[in-house]
Amino acid sequence: MSHTLVSFLALRMAQPENVATDALGFILKESPDARRALARLCAQAGVELPEGTTYRTQVRNAGGGRPDLVGHAADGAEPLVVEAKFWAGLTDAQPVDYLNEMMPGALLLFIAPARSLEILWDEVAKRCERGGLSVGAVISSGPEIRSASIGVQRVALVSWRFLLQGMSSLIEAAGDAARAEDVRQLMGLCERMDEEAFLPLTNEELSASTGQRIIEFGQLADDLALRLAADGHASTKGLRPASGNGRHGRYIHIHGCGALLGFSAWAWKSKGLSPIWLGVKGPDWKPSLAVRNALTKASIRFFHHDEHGSEVPIMLLSGRERDEVFADAYRQLVAATQALSGVTQGAPAVGAPPPVPGEDAEE
Repeated sequence: MSHTLVSFLALRMAQPENVATDALGFILKESPDARRALARLCAQAGVELPEGTTYRTQVRNAGGGRPDLVGHAADGAEPLVVEAKFWAGLTDAQPVDYLNEMMPGALLLFIAPARSLEILWDEVAKRCERGGLSVGAVISSGPEIRSASIGVQRVALVSWRFLLQGMSSLIEAAGDAARAEDVRQLMGLCERMDEEAFLPLTNEELSASTGQRIIEFGQLADDLALRLAADGHASTKGLRPASGNGRHGRYIHIHGCGALLGFSAWAWKSKGLSPIWLGVKGPDWKPSLAVRNALTKASIRFFHHDEHGSEVPIMLLSGRERDEVFADAYRQLVAATQALSGVTQGAPAVGAPPPVPGEDAEE
């Protein structure tokens, strides 16, 4: 699909998620077929919406949050809360605070790019478990939709493509050309965001605090690597720091495995979760099945790539002082090193580590 007017304007205003939310709200208000398509999707996720459900955008809830879109039944109940995402992460209130404020049996629906569904679902489930909410069995009723009971509500994730294709089919079958064009315009924005278009810079992004934060992430990674080495959990002997476009870290040996601990804007952008990552390979600096199995056995979250090996996100505490952030990150790293203790029986890694893409090595 070629770029649409809506996608052009949304990117110029640097608020694509708000534009997508308002566009979706408009389509639902104007089209009974769009409302029927959304109701069908909710039924797939295990919640039957009452007949005549209407929708409002950006309504502040009792807890002070502002969900993107809320479904209102005729009796005043709110059986559906929708959050529209492109590449922004969850807010502090999502999903636990939202669920705690929703009526029993209601559905919290996240709409996001298909490529981010797995990562987003993983984070939703983790936050619910930390918040004391039980997560039921996951149901995938289609390739780009999944849902589960969480506490007394249900949570579902669906791709923009899956939702809008369902709306488009019903609207076009009804011969509503105007609304079909509205959906096409919104599809254009979603596809443009899937292409990861360069968004116009905001004043906040251009402030000195952005540069300061990036420097702090790199320094945090350095300090963590050196602390691991000082405490005997890793070694930096014969290895150099490494940096490149959007990356800075230190090569280390962990019980004979080759690893890179550092700040990675690339992993942060593609997976969310954290700016600090531990990438682990085997003693030959190649992706290792033994490493993957060891991390799995220890229940350590990681992402495996045939090229990059096993990548472990080091989660950073928000709203805390640096000492607390450092201590918690260090605890996670020690757990990862302990999980790797038997992979190579301590044999040293051999050969030179692979270059970081765009690397400018620091000697």
